[in-house]
Amino acid sequence: MGILKMSSSISLFIILLTMEFAICCCGKNSSFGCIPRERKALLKFKASLLDISNRLSSWDDYKDCCVWDGVKCDKTTGHVIGLDLRNSNTSSYEMFLQTQGNQLDSSLLELKYLSYLDLSYNDFQLGPIPSFLGSMKQLRYLNLSATNFNGIVPHDLWSNLINHLPRNIGHMMPLLELFAWSQNSINGSIPESLCEMKALRNLDLSNNYFFGTIPDCWENSQDLLVMRLSSNELSGIIPNSIGGAYSLQWLRLNNNSLIRQLPSSLKNCTNLELIDVGENKLSGTLPRMDWKRLA
Repeated sequence: MGILKMSSSISLFIILLTMEFAICCCGKNSSFGCIPRERKALLKFKASLLDISNRLSSWDDYKDCCVWDGVKCDKTTGHVIGLDLRNSNTSSYEMFLQTQGNQLDSSLLELKYLSYLDLSYNDFQLGPIPSFLGSMKQLRYLNLSATNFNGIVPHDLWSNLINHLPRNIGHMMPLLELFAWSQNSINGSIPESLCEMKALRNLDLSNNYFFGTIPDCWENSQDLLVMRLSSNELSGIIPNSIGGAYSLQWLRLNNNSLIRQLPSSLKNCTNLELIDVGENKLSGTLPRMDWKRLA
């Protein structure tokens, strides 16, 4: 088993999703201009942030919000459909956005057509995970990696009563293609409803404190290309249903406490280019598959 570089097709997938947002982000991108209530919501969201480096200086009440940095609007309707506030300079603390209070403002709920949300690599100062995210069913791309959120993911993302990832998250966000929530301090178990995200192609929950077993529900996850569950506290076996995700190209389960052997169903994943299951408690024989192409 070896670790190869990400395949060109996976890279292309992520690039295309990003390009889909990036096109027309700079310059005027709507025939009708910003929707007033959506501009107001964005300004309220900005007010909840500490913008040390003035990254949001273009967010001015006297300007069309469709030309603001990081905002993408639909060319026909003027509705805000994308928000990219990813910190591209992760080496500079001064580039981070921070929260003014102890949590993000829920004004983003006013963006009814928002399908792309990237807040990754900012510093939200161990604040609570935003409860309003569960109401944003229209999202297709959600990246909260390395945002320094802390604590328990609420049961239904509207309250903080139960200490695990919401059991029905697959129904709450059914359109997600990329779900990245790595490098935070999130704990709890991984729910089976993730498998209900039929469009999901990239799942990254690595570097958290998720515990329990990997759900055994991947029989119909044919579109899944990338699964990263590494560096958590997962235990038990690698489920045999993982072979149902036969389009997998990247599988990273390393640095957990998984036991027994790799499931024989992995032979169905004929597109695998990287598999990392190191730093576990695995034993037994390897399934019959072409290991040479992974070396």
